[in-house]
Amino acid sequence: MPVPDLLPSMALIQFASCIPSSCTPEDVQVTLTDAMQWAVKPTGMRASVQVYPESCTTLKSNPFTKGEVAMILVIVILLLLVFFSSAYDIAELNYAESESPIGKALVAFSLPRNWERLFKEDVVQPGVIGSLDGIRVFSTLWVVMTHKILYYAQEPWINKLQLVDALASLIKMPLINTLLNVDTFLLISGLLKAYHYLRDLENKRFNFISCYTRRYLRLTPAYMVVLGFYATLLVRLSSGPGWNKFVEQPTDACKTNWFYNLIYLNNYLDNGNQCMVQTWYLAMDFQLCLLAPLIVYPLWRWPNVGKFIFISVTLLSVSIPFITIYCARAVPSYVLGASDSSIQWYMQNIYFITHQRASPYIIGLALGYIFYRMNTTKVKLTKAIKA
Repeated sequence: MPVPDLLPSMALIQFASCIPSSCTPEDVQVTLTDAMQWAVKPTGMRASVQVYPESCTTLKSNPFTKGEVAMILVIVILLLLVFFSSAYDIAELNYAESESPIGKALVAFSLPRNWERLFKEDVVQPGVIGSLDGIRVFSTLWVVMTHKILYYAQEPWINKLQLVDALASLIKMPLINTLLNVDTFLLISGLLKAYHYLRDLENKRFNFISCYTRRYLRLTPAYMVVLGFYATLLVRLSSGPGWNKFVEQPTDACKTNWFYNLIYLNNYLDNGNQCMVQTWYLAMDFQLCLLAPLIVYPLWRWPNVGKFIFISVTLLSVSIPFITIYCARAVPSYVLGASDSSIQWYMQNIYFITHQRASPYIIGLALGYIFYRMNTTKVKLTKAIKA
């Protein structure tokens, strides 16, 4: 049986040391192994030490790669665009002229104007579900807390026994069993998609092709800039014993798999070696966005047929993860302290996969349909109720 199935990596003891530059990783490994074996010899136990050469940090600086130079040029160009766009916006006194197509293009990168739009307190327009903003805020805080705890649990200085004890605490369940928090975003996304699609269909403004292309063009440029920075310059922001594990190794995947992110299939193709692991959600949401019109349009055009399709897809989305987990005899969720192999299987075959996680989104589509019908259907009161 492989070691990860006996002892998860989170339980390994990790520590760092400062050594003379003349020493090699092999020297450190031999010295520490002898010391550990001598320390545990009275107990009858055996101990081994493994030093990862790629985790060693020195004062030697590496020259910039071509990719890093290219990313620096992209950032410089963007900063120049922001500068000149802001200068034009400030100097432009004729606001009407700046609202022309050419003017809008010139002020698109204006820092003052975008800052004002970002922090402007908008008035809730008719047909807009403003209460969802509060749910987004709480869900975002929950997601941030989740990732913080997951990294926190892997820190070398954490008391692993206390972490295991926390698994049995009911009060701490919202802090530990938090991987379902993304489902709230999937539900909200499905709700808004159905609501807006139905509104556009009623107003005869819906177009399948423009719907897909608009979403791709809205997400991808900023997404690719962040991904480019992540793949090139991020590793230079710091260093240390844990920097390789948490930053350098994940960014190495971008050198080979960045194209999967560009086509929003990174959650399926080689998903165990993803570039920017957290972007699995963008891929999943984009794929579900492609599916949504195929469910919403029949609900609008042929309600009875649409309801049958919706019920069938819902049952299918619930059955697929159940059958997959049952047949594989796998863990049904991410569990701290579980074996590395079981966690890896769950993440790659369940958590990242769209057809395994589609249920909240589909329920969101149904809620969007219900909300739309409630806002557009006139309720007739009988004389008895009026009286």
